[in-house]
Amino acid sequence: MKPALTAPTPTDTACITLDLEDNWDFESPDLRYLVFDHLDEYVALLDRLDVPLTVFVVGQVLEDRPEAVRRLDDELDAEFHLHSYQHDMHNEVSLEAEVRKGTRAFEEVLGRDPDGYRAPRFIVNDGDLSTLSDAGFAFDSSICPSYRPGVYNNLDLPTRPYYPAEAPGLLELPVSVHPRLKIPFEQSYLRLFGEPYLRLLERSALPDLLVFNSHLHDYFHTAAHDNLGRIRQFAFKRNIDRSPETFERFVGLLRERGYRFRKLGDVSDEIRTPDSAARAESAPVE
Repeated sequence: MKPALTAPTPTDTACITLDLEDNWDFESPDLRYLVFDHLDEYVALLDRLDVPLTVFVVGQVLEDRPEAVRRLDDELDAEFHLHSYQHDMHNEVSLEAEVRKGTRAFEEVLGRDPDGYRAPRFIVNDGDLSTLSDAGFAFDSSICPSYRPGVYNNLDLPTRPYYPAEAPGLLELPVSVHPRLKIPFEQSYLRLFGEPYLRLLERSALPDLLVFNSHLHDYFHTAAHDNLGRIRQFAFKRNIDRSPETFERFVGLLRERGYRFRKLGDVSDEIRTPDSAARAESAPVE
């Protein structure tokens, strides 16, 4: 998966994103959407921090919990894009079907087609970006330029916005990673590594455009966590009671560094303006 052109990158800009999905594909209705019981706390957290939110929402969530989506839309400075239809964890369903059914659910609840897309688990197969471009998406945020054993190895891909060779009309906005360690900027890692990692970030250079990813289950403990396997329980429950506080401290760190908080769609619109696109034509690939 080779980039065709780099794109102009806004400086000192942070985008907080949320993947709105069920709890790890539990089939039990008692567990599947249990973390949505914490929506009040999440709304209060984002409202208190006064940061805009970019939500990548699963199509089945739109069908099963439209009231949750509408609440985020009504009570927060939020925008919405698509995060597949059924959040297939095993990469077994066709992207065309996921986009078709997901877009239909998106339009029924939100009244428009999605502009952006994020793939489950950041898994992108050959041809997927071309499929998204053909479907009319303006941008994608499925590339995590890091390494997750057995899931993806994107260490050779750019960390800055770019236009992929297979889909030069589609802007890729990668999830950000630590410049040296390549740890993704995600709430799951902030929570997992806790205080030592926060202290490291205080001394680290940070990306010009910082795209931060999260899930509701990264912030709030539920009985669904207790039904995971032993290793996954350790990973997902570690420091969970302090997770909202850790996120607040991270947002404070970014503000101290002079970052502006923006929605990812607004960043996409800015980069894809004619003047920015013209500058990209002569920019070398990084």
